[in-house]
Amino acid sequence: MKRRSSKSVKCVLPGQKGGFSLLEVLIAITILSVGVLAVAGMQSTSIKSNYASNRMANAIGLVQEKMEWLMGLGYTDIRLTDNNPSNNGNLTTAFGTSSSTGGANNYDGYLEQGIDRHGDAGGDFDRFYNVADSTPAPDMKTVAVMIRWQEKGKTRTVALETILGR
Repeated sequence: MKRRSSKSVKCVLPGQKGGFSLLEVLIAITILSVGVLAVAGMQSTSIKSNYASNRMANAIGLVQEKMEWLMGLGYTDIRLTDNNPSNNGNLTTAFGTSSSTGGANNYDGYLEQGIDRHGDAGGDFDRFYNVADSTPAPDMKTVAVMIRWQEKGKTRTVALETILGR
């Protein structure tokens, strides 16, 4: 028994031509272009989001680095002195100077302005810390480290708090 090969045969009627019309090609190109532009838009959004995430990760790293350094100091270390008890209810938002303190620093620790992601000069992060004595209880200190930076015209802030005991 012989097998017949099944070959596809295309019938073209007289007067018809094979292929695509110009209109069909233009429609296909238009649909393809819309898809490519959508993917390009997603790529742009992805790049912007990655940049923002990288900045946030750098800020968190700088806050953690300062917090670990402060936690390594002794409880009675002079750098863990509560120099401004009036800000104790507002440790993580008392950035810079305040009119309520007569223009004096509204934070206890050293303000590091213009640091980069490694903590060196030449960046756009500002970092400082605050200390509250006897908070939340006697023989305890609450320590807060904050960092801020500008991104797309907005001030971004990251804060971290811990409690140290005697």
